[in-house]
Amino acid sequence: MIEIIERLGEMGPLTVIIIIALVVLLIPLAINGWKEFIDSLGYTTKKGLKEKKQDEEMTNLKNAFKDYQNSIYDKQQEYHQQSIDIRNGLVERQGKLEENQRDLREDIKSLTNMLQIYIEKDNRRTIASLRTTLWRLHADFVTQGYITPDGLKTFKELGAVYEEAGGDDIYHEKLLPEILDLEIHYPEGSIYKK
Repeated sequence: MIEIIERLGEMGPLTVIIIIALVVLLIPLAINGWKEFIDSLGYTTKKGLKEKKQDEEMTNLKNAFKDYQNSIYDKQQEYHQQSIDIRNGLVERQGKLEENQRDLREDIKSLTNMLQIYIEKDNRRTIASLRTTLWRLHADFVTQGYITPDGLKTFKELGAVYEEAGGDDIYHEKLLPEILDLEIHYPEGSIYKK
């Protein structure tokens, strides 16, 4: 390890910077190449299968939601016509109207429950996604040893959305305090004042 460091010192800082830049540029190319190779073989990754399954679930939920909307709209049209008939003297249909109104209330309750379930699932997905993003950003900033004003602003905004969705466990206890302890670097030509 010491020998490698000595060799890097002999190369000069410009050469080391160029080598690091090349490695950083080659990593995304290698990842994209690997993905294209997997795709050309006709294989699908676990992540791809998981995303496909989530898309199918989302499509099914949207279709079910549309069906409920159409069902409610159709029932409302039916009830409107029934109220006209009742006003025109069809009193004998009063019992049927009450039954249909009970059905409508149950349909609305069912739709409300479906929406609540969807919101809860969406919040859980948002929390998981933002937790991962916050951890990744935290690791990047801690590794580099400082944070920029834009990085801090982005991190706090993600944290606020994370909290609104219901997540607050590790953000206040670990991530945010450690980020706030980092020195803020103002990049050259920055619009921010020190």
